[in-house]
Amino acid sequence: MKKRIDLHIHTIVSDGMLTPKEVIDEAHRNGVSIIAIADHDTVDAYNDELFEYAKSKNIKLINAVEISTKTKKAGVHVLGYNLDLDNEEFKERLKKVRNARHNYLRDVAKKLEEARAEKIIGEPIKLINSFIEDYPGETSKSIPVWY
Repeated sequence: MKKRIDLHIHTIVSDGMLTPKEVIDEAHRNGVSIIAIADHDTVDAYNDELFEYAKSKNIKLINAVEISTKTKKAGVHVLGYNLDLDNEEFKERLKKVRNARHNYLRDVAKKLEEARAEKIIGEPIKLINSFIEDYPGETSKSIPVWY
C-alpha cells in the first residue's frame, strides 16, 4: 500500500491559511500519513499537544522549518528536518532571520510607494504595510502573496 506524504506545509504561523491542528485534520481527511510543517523561519507551530494530536489521528508529524537566506544573485529557502525544538539559540537565530525578512518586506513596500506603484497594484502594498504594522518582528498571521 502506498503512503501519502507531504513534507512542506505552511500554517498561519507563517504564510499558510490553516492552523497547525487544521493542517493535521486536512491531512487525515486526505489520507496523508506523514507530514512536516515547514513554516518560514519559525518552529512556533510545534508543541507537545500538536504531536499528541497528530498521533491521535495516526499521522507521523516530522518537525521542520523553511529558512530564508540569500546568495549574491537570489533568495534561497532551505528546508530543515528533525530539529532540536528545545534549542533556544537556534530559535533566536530564526527570529533574527524572520525580522530581516519583515524588514525586507517593509523596504519593498516603501520602494513601491515611492515609485507610485500603488496606482497600479494598490492593495498588495496596503496589505504588506498593514501586516508589518500589526506584527512587527513577528510572524503570527498569514498574508496573501501575489506573483
